Amino acid sequence: MTALPHGLAVPAKSGQVEDDVLDLGVLLAALWRAKFRLCLAALMGTVLALMWLQTLAQPLYRATAVVVMEQHVDKLGDLGSVLPGLPTDNTAVNTEVEVLSSRALLASVVDTLALDRDAEFNPALRPPNLVDRGLAFARALIGVPPAEPMRESKTATIDALSDAITVRNIPDSMVFELTTEARTPEKAALISNTLSKLYIRRQIDLKFTATEQATVWLTDRVAELKIELEKAETEAKSFAAEMELINPETLELLSQQLKEVRERIFARETGIKRSGRSNVRDRAQLDTLRKLEVDLSEKIGRQSLDLVTLEQLQREAAASRLIYEYFLSRLKETSVQQGIQQADSTILSPAEVPPGPARPRGALIVVFSALMMGLIAALQVIRREALRQTFRSAEELEEQTGLTVLGQIPRIPARNRKTVLQYIVSKPASAAVEAVRNLRTSVFMAGPASPQIIMLTSSVPGEGKTTQALAMAQNMANLGKRVLVIEGDIRRRMFRSYFEMDNVPGMLGVLMNKTRLEDAVWRSDLLGVDVLAGDKTNTNAADLFASPQFGRLLRNARKSYDVILIDTPPVLLVPDARVIGQHADAILYTVHWDKTPRPQVIAGLRSFQTVGLRVTGMVLSKVNPRLQKSYGHDHGLDSKGYYHN
Repeated sequence: MTALPHGLAVPAKSGQVEDDVLDLGVLLAALWRAKFRLCLAALMGTVLALMWLQTLAQPLYRATAVVVMEQHVDKLGDLGSVLPGLPTDNTAVNTEVEVLSSRALLASVVDTLALDRDAEFNPALRPPNLVDRGLAFARALIGVPPAEPMRESKTATIDALSDAITVRNIPDSMVFELTTEARTPEKAALISNTLSKLYIRRQIDLKFTATEQATVWLTDRVAELKIELEKAETEAKSFAAEMELINPETLELLSQQLKEVRERIFARETGIKRSGRSNVRDRAQLDTLRKLEVDLSEKIGRQSLDLVTLEQLQREAAASRLIYEYFLSRLKETSVQQGIQQADSTILSPAEVPPGPARPRGALIVVFSALMMGLIAALQVIRREALRQTFRSAEELEEQTGLTVLGQIPRIPARNRKTVLQYIVSKPASAAVEAVRNLRTSVFMAGPASPQIIMLTSSVPGEGKTTQALAMAQNMANLGKRVLVIEGDIRRRMFRSYFEMDNVPGMLGVLMNKTRLEDAVWRSDLLGVDVLAGDKTNTNAADLFASPQFGRLLRNARKSYDVILIDTPPVLLVPDARVIGQHADAILYTVHWDKTPRPQVIAGLRSFQTVGLRVTGMVLSKVNPRLQKSYGHDHGLDSKGYYHN
């Protein structure tokens, strides 16, 4: 707080609260005060949710088909499978999830059920709604080109179907759940069942196609191998027919003969060397043996080569036969498999027609909507409490301004300004009149001397200072005092809305010396006071009040009246109040309870301080007693039996 002259104290910065920490108790109290508002907000949320559910919400039904993936082992004749069963690892499971949600499989569902002719799944068949028409109109209005035409209807249908179908694998199992959401329960069940059946049929078709392709390939291959086998056997037989009849035993016999011939040659040569003589007959025998040796050697070499070649041809023919027989066997097995293929998955549980909609969840939405509306209302209450810069008690006003609060005036239950005066006169024991009486007492006892000229002002219009001035005048008149009420706000001239003052001269005639003061005032028999109304002029109001004529008017009024009340315009809007305040004995500053912001009050008080004027006291006007009690600012007082409203 920063102390200013004349006892005025204001925050260091306008609008800044010293303590920025919110008391939890204050917040809870604010929420408790707003309990009916919170309940009303929750009720409104409930009603809105119910209206949405009944009119705009489109119910969606959910149906689930369960498919299990199995590993089939073919035992028929120990035949091998051309297309083996699916593996059961995570990769295979993830692959099957993608297959179940693939566009190709969904396209088959669309074709089977003709979903492209269903407006639920084909956006092209839906009539434009209000939002679409509004967007189109806005685009045309601002010159934006129209939206691109919708994609091919089947593509859009597949996209919509993909959004409506959910494929889920149950953890640690080979079970898949195919869930479909649709606007009718029968359609949801039909789509789930169709998808599961087409998925199983796809597996069978894939196996059948693979088997068929394998059969075709094996047939062609067997035919080729048969030709190769026949060719190999023919070559082996032809070679065997052309060569001499030979076998390993014959080669062994020839080798034995060759050995014997060589032994005989060696023996003959050895005998000739020993005898030292050689005749024609011995040489002829030796030459014959050597020739026989050469013939046998050549024959053995030739027949050995032929035997190797024959054996090679026979091995190739045998190998071709083995390959031919293997492929022939596979061909027979594949032909058998072609008619006994089974899918790797089965339908564990077909989708049933759901008994009720899955979305929207009415009860959950109603509860959520009620909670959200209640929460929003609570946040608004907390925000208002946290950002509040108004005054709800005399203590707050005194703490922020450093000035004494001389009175707290409750709201007067009247419909217009004229009935306000009637209420004041007819209800002398009401809380509002008692508060005015208390204000009167505080004003006259605030200083050593009773003020004669009392000026009333405020920060902004509508804070109740005019009604307050008239109520104080009536209250003082009841004490037998001569009271004059001067309308200092000649810019708006609100007195004529309180009184029937047609053709009554005003202040301007007095200031221009055209009319005497006693002739210019208008007597209010209802209040028992004299009223000097303002009148329209082209002269600036502040200049008019700063003129010597206005000072002379007040001096003359002091001689004729005991109390002079001057109702002035708001100090933040025009300087009139600061000019008139130079002549006042007391200045009352009115603040609208829980409405006038603190920065405005501080700024208004500063404006008086800058011209050396001291504000006598503050007045809280238009106090709501019920709310003030709920805020805990009534100090627990029970006024029952004292006020008669």
